[in-house]
Amino acid sequence: MRAVRGRGTSADGTPAVEVVDIADVPQVPGADRELQLSAVGICGSDFGYLAMGSTLVLGHELAGVDAA
Repeated sequence: MRAVRGRGTSADGTPAVEVVDIADVPQVPGADRELQLSAVGICGSDFGYLAMGSTLVLGHELAGVDAA
């Protein structure tokens, strides 16, 4: 699995990130299930990314129901 990890900010003030490979990610129960999202929230740091025109997928607080 690949992940993006924050590395602070670069000299021009934009967020610095690196893409890392994560090995041996355990399969979690229910990973094959699909959720129907009801709501997704963003945190305060996400507003900074939006202001910079970031293409990151934002939002990490979510609520939903089993779509099956």
